[in-house]
Amino acid sequence: MSDMSSLSHEYASTTDFSHHVNQAVLTLKKQYLGGGKGVDANDFADASRLVHGMVRRLLQRLGALVEPSQSQGLTSIPEDVLTRLEEKQSGNMEYFLEDLVKLEESLSESSDLCASEINLLDTICEVADASASATFRKLWRR
Repeated sequence: MSDMSSLSHEYASTTDFSHHVNQAVLTLKKQYLGGGKGVDANDFADASRLVHGMVRRLLQRLGALVEPSQSQGLTSIPEDVLTRLEEKQSGNMEYFLEDLVKLEESLSESSDLCASEINLLDTICEVADASASATFRKLWRR
């Protein structure tokens, strides 16, 4: 694969991930912070499933949880997003992983998400957006 097509593929996967995760987190915010007004039950279920799969994949990739045999249904995370997240959380990775485990438990139990869990999802969205933007800039320079 040429450098340009590789970069193009990276951009497509990163923007796709960013878009889907942002939409899912927005749906969860509407449900938990907005009282659920205007949130379709199917959209909420899909969003919960996607975010739960993403959190489980993060825990798996960061070495904190999830047996390899239980990896089906996990959301694929672009490598650049994972790298940026590790860099951003490098000073407090232990606490970040603890927070991710708590978030995963809340999602598993279909519990309401608290503000700190929503903030954690916002952090992941910010990293995904930054990764998509950086990849676009690389692509634009070519």
